[in-house]
Amino acid sequence: MAKIIIVEDQTILLDSLAGAIAAETDFEVVGKLTDAAAIHAAVHRQAPDIVLMDVKTENSNGLVEAAKLRVSHPQLRIVIFTAMPDVAFLEEAEAAGVDSFVYKNVSTTDLLQVLRRALQGARSFPVKSEVEGLEQLGLTAREIDVLRLVCRGLSRKEIAKKLFLSENTVKSNISSLLARTGFTSVARLALWAVSSGFIFVDDADAIDSASL
Repeated sequence: MAKIIIVEDQTILLDSLAGAIAAETDFEVVGKLTDAAAIHAAVHRQAPDIVLMDVKTENSNGLVEAAKLRVSHPQLRIVIFTAMPDVAFLEEAEAAGVDSFVYKNVSTTDLLQVLRRALQGARSFPVKSEVEGLEQLGLTAREIDVLRLVCRGLSRKEIAKKLFLSENTVKSNISSLLARTGFTSVARLALWAVSSGFIFVDDADAIDSASL
């Protein structure tokens, strides 16, 4: 029987997931957490075989904690799940070395299959062309990168420096973003992207596009 710890900050969903997984004869739920930062002590205490962890938890980022777990417990299976269709999460999950990545709109049956396959050593990631989100609007990868930084409160000059672009190129990308999405203000576009869940920003980040 595989021991699993679930990390999810919505208590109703956490309890529902735990109940569904515990009902399976090959799983034992040994921990339920609402904050990813608590996973390290829980893993040390419960010695699970696999962790199912949300990206956004109470006070911490599941991807950040997953990267730490991969170093401290290389044999532990880690599955990340999220409801937010930000393509960057896929890249961060792969960089963190997690075993699988899944969206919350999957069925319980499909989630259980991902968990079982992860335990067997198989990796499962959505292909980027299938990710629902900004790519469906026809935005390029570069435009999505620029929009993500706009949403995080960076000025045009800061975006140019971070992406190794000229300010004119950043300005051109912003103009293209507005043309493709139909927004007349980059601030409104950024607010929509965040509120719709297409772009995720930490609580400490601010959307301030006045300088753009």
